[in-house]
Amino acid sequence: MKKLRIVALIIMVALIATIMVGCNENEQGIEFDEARAIVKDLMDKAKEINRIHYGEGLEHLDIESKNAYIEISPSEKYKSLEEIKAFTRSVLSQSYANELIESTFEGRYSAGGEVVTQARYIELSGAILVLQDIEAYEGIYYYDLDTVSIKETTLDRIEATITTIDGNIKNVVCVLESNGWRLNSTTY
Repeated sequence: MKKLRIVALIIMVALIATIMVGCNENEQGIEFDEARAIVKDLMDKAKEINRIHYGEGLEHLDIESKNAYIEISPSEKYKSLEEIKAFTRSVLSQSYANELIESTFEGRYSAGGEVVTQARYIELSGAILVLQDIEAYEGIYYYDLDTVSIKETTLDRIEATITTIDGNIKNVVCVLESNGWRLNSTTY
């Protein structure tokens, strides 16, 4: 009888230990601290995405030209459109990046083939040119990275909120792709 009690006690302790270890694991997704660090990093990089694609654009030479496009400043870190595209793909999900790259580097056209928006950047003879009459998107947000709050995580998705510097709360979605975590929501 004593042996039976000892065996039952050992089994019960083992079950309790297993339950306790299982409760400490986040089976629903990655840990919130890790998720917060991922969102903060991507949102910090999104500032550059917004500048390039939606904002004032790459700095250009301060010369008068009758052409629609003008060469970017040699002080810009990007030396080709491929470098800009690679950076965009390193921050945004594949589908979002592809859509933005098409719009930024090819422009948008109506079903009838009429130009809706011109390409913001073109490359000519190895030089990046930017559209002179670029208009920054009016609704660009600037974020307080310290306000990132994780709503939910899974193993391949993070849903969070972040507060803009003017107090608006924006939802942010990040997805895990084969090449790492990427933003899958607008940041402007």
